[in-house]
Amino acid sequence: MSTDSVPDKYFFPPAGGKKQTCRIRSEMMVYFIFFVFSCIHVNENLYNVKRQKKKTDFHHVAIVFSAPEGKHIVFGDLSVRYNSGYKRETAVEYLQKKAAEYGADGIILNPVRRQEDKWSVSNSSKDQQPVNMSVDSYTLSGVMYQYLE
Repeated sequence: MSTDSVPDKYFFPPAGGKKQTCRIRSEMMVYFIFFVFSCIHVNENLYNVKRQKKKTDFHHVAIVFSAPEGKHIVFGDLSVRYNSGYKRETAVEYLQKKAAEYGADGIILNPVRRQEDKWSVSNSSKDQQPVNMSVDSYTLSGVMYQYLE
C-alpha cells in the first residue's frame, strides 16, 4: 500500500525521508502491550531444598486453602501472575505443574490479588489523542508442602 493514499492527518513529520503513520504506530504499540500482558509469569522461592522429592504427576498435587492435617513441612513459595484473558483454573494448573516438578504433595493457596495497570500511548502528532488502556492482572500464590514420612 502506498503512503500517498493515506490522508495527511495520519502522518508523523518525515524522519529520514520516510513517512510513518500515527495509526500504524499506535496499533503496533497496543499489540505489543497486549502481547506482554497476555503471558503467565511464574515465580518460585525454595527455602528447604533438602526436603525435595522426585517429580510427581501434577494431578496428584492437592490444592488446599488451610494447613493440611498430618505432619508436613513447607519448603517453598509459588506465585503466578496472569491477566483477564486467562481463567483462574489455568493459573492453578500452572502452580500444580510447577509444584509437581519439586515433588510437592500439595499447595496451600492464598487469596487472589487483583492489580490494575493503566497505560497511555501517545505520539508526536498534535491532532490525535493518546490511546488510554487499562489491563487487569491477577496474582495467585501459595506455599508448597510435603508430608513427613
